[in-house]
Amino acid sequence: MVRNPFLHHSVAGAAAAAIVASARLIGSVGEETEGYFEVCAHSAVLVLCAYPLQSLFAVSFMRADWPKFSMRGAAIAGCVLAALPISLLAPTVSWFVGVLPRELPETAGRSDFLADLASRYHFVLLGFATLGTALWMWLNFSWWHARLIRGEGAGQQVHAPVAPLAEPPVDDVAAENMILAKIPINKRGRILAMSAERHYVRVITEAGEDLILMRFSDAVALCGCLDGVQVHRSHWVRRSAIRDLNRGAGKTEVLLKSGHSLPVSRTHLAAIRGAVPSA
Repeated sequence: MVRNPFLHHSVAGAAAAAIVASARLIGSVGEETEGYFEVCAHSAVLVLCAYPLQSLFAVSFMRADWPKFSMRGAAIAGCVLAALPISLLAPTVSWFVGVLPRELPETAGRSDFLADLASRYHFVLLGFATLGTALWMWLNFSWWHARLIRGEGAGQQVHAPVAPLAEPPVDDVAAENMILAKIPINKRGRILAMSAERHYVRVITEAGEDLILMRFSDAVALCGCLDGVQVHRSHWVRRSAIRDLNRGAGKTEVLLKSGHSLPVSRTHLAAIRGAVPSA
């Protein structure tokens, strides 16, 4: 998966424009239509108008954590809703820059264009809500899903509604076992660190790592009796698992004896210095 956002969106946008242009050219074989350049120009305008709005609506819905929607369902709902403004914007921009398809009636002025747009708005809306949504989902959903699950660009961690814990156990063994009971037996061991990943908490143990469905704040509270420290709003580590601190390029990371590295925020840096001899 492409990690760079600019590169991903550039490639996805170019691919979408190429697919739209190819589909229109294939569909117009044997008919007298505009030339290749006009088709490509109009397809590029359609994508430039639709792609940002589809992404804005779809990703906003994916982040919203709707109780009755999966992330895929939320993305589809966002794309369909985005078709409402796109169906007005795309034809307007196409008319303004002069790349409307030749098969459409000629519009002498703004009033003629608006009347023509009103008469075919439902057809344009249907196209963006169906084909446009399918194209965005194919090119973008997996990329955004993986990015949001990792917590990148999410602004704030969003967690699934899980019933709050009544009271964390006093015994550290009982606390640790409550979390370890949620992961496979072959990955159970002393908990070294935990990280928030959207709906889940990634638990790193001496035997491996796995995701559990739990709010990060609840997991941290549950491990309150363990000798650990929160190093970031999304990361908690066990003090005895810390090997060293790594500073550089304006950021600080805590290195664990297991080989994992986790970011340390400035607000939590002071709390971890006592656990690292070299700090």
